Amino acid sequence: MADTTPLNLIAICGSFRAESYNAALLRAAQRLAGEGVTITQIDITDVPLFNQDVEAAGDPEAVTALKTAVKESDGVLIVTPEYNYGVPAVTKNAVDWLSRPFMAGPIGGKPTALAGATRGGGAAANALRHLGESVGILTSGLFTTTHGIGGVTKLIEDGEFSDHDACTDLAAWLAEFAAHAREHNSAAAEPAAAELV
Repeated sequence: MADTTPLNLIAICGSFRAESYNAALLRAAQRLAGEGVTITQIDITDVPLFNQDVEAAGDPEAVTALKTAVKESDGVLIVTPEYNYGVPAVTKNAVDWLSRPFMAGPIGGKPTALAGATRGGGAAANALRHLGESVGILTSGLFTTTHGIGGVTKLIEDGEFSDHDACTDLAAWLAEFAAHAREHNSAAAEPAAAELV
C-alpha cells in the first residue's frame, strides 16, 4: 500500500507577473497533489534583496515569514521561470535568504523539488540546472528529477493548465516527489544507531 503520510509542502514561485505561466504551474500542482499532500504558496513579493547588513539588523518580517513557513514544512517546491538562460533574481534571492544563517538555514535537510515552465522549447532546463546546483549544496533532500515544461502557452486555457498530458505528467512527477519526501523525512526521523539499545 502506498504511503499517504500527510505532507505539508511550502511552494515558492519565482515570478511576480499577474499572468505568470509559472504561477499557473504552481496552481496546477496544488490541484494535482496526491492523497495527503497539501501545497501552500508563500508570498515572497516583499522579501528584500539579500544583504548581510539587513540580516545583521534582524530579518525583515517577510523573511521571517518565509523562513518559518519552510522550517515548519515537510518539504519545499520551487517553481521558476528562466530568464536569459539562468535563474531569475526573485528565485535565487529566496534561496539565498533560506540558506541563512550560514550552514543552518531552514532549507537544510528539507526535501526540495524544482519545476519550471517556459514559452520556448527549452523547458527552463538551464534555470533548473543552475538552481539545482545552488539548492543541492544546501539540502541533502534535493529531488534530482526536475520538471520542466516547454511551449507552455499551448497548454494553458483561461490562465490555467488544461492540457491533459501535461497535467498527467505533472501529477506523476508530484507523486514521485511525495514518495521521495516521505522516505527522506522518515530516514531523518530515525534515531541514531547508538540510541537503539
